[in-house]
Amino acid sequence: MIGKAFTLLETVLDRVIPDKNARAKAKEALLELDKRGDLELLIGQLEINKAEAAHKSLFVAGWRPAVGWICAVSLGYNYVLYPVMQFGVALAMPEPPVLPAVDLAGMMPVLLGMLGLAGYRTIEKRSNVAREE
Repeated sequence: MIGKAFTLLETVLDRVIPDKNARAKAKEALLELDKRGDLELLIGQLEINKAEAAHKSLFVAGWRPAVGWICAVSLGYNYVLYPVMQFGVALAMPEPPVLPAVDLAGMMPVLLGMLGLAGYRTIEKRSNVAREE
């Protein structure tokens, strides 16, 4: 199992990273992960993720999409709805109240992490190295 995953990851690196030096560094990092046993942990986590996603219960399989939707709603509120509401309140009232804004500092790492994983998955699919099940 680990050997197949390692070969697959090397193939992905060959197709995704055009620069020889950057590709060599990425392969070295992959070898280091394999030596430390972290690659096995990563593959184990991927198997757990797959099992969670296939679960029939919304509370098991749906937490990742829920986090994504919460991030999307927060971004929509902060960058679309909040400015429009602020503008409307400023037009309607001579002394408008201060409207609450969402603090995105804690949410952005979660969102960017999710987008990074989704971007990586898209690259895999476009490179024809993704396993379709």
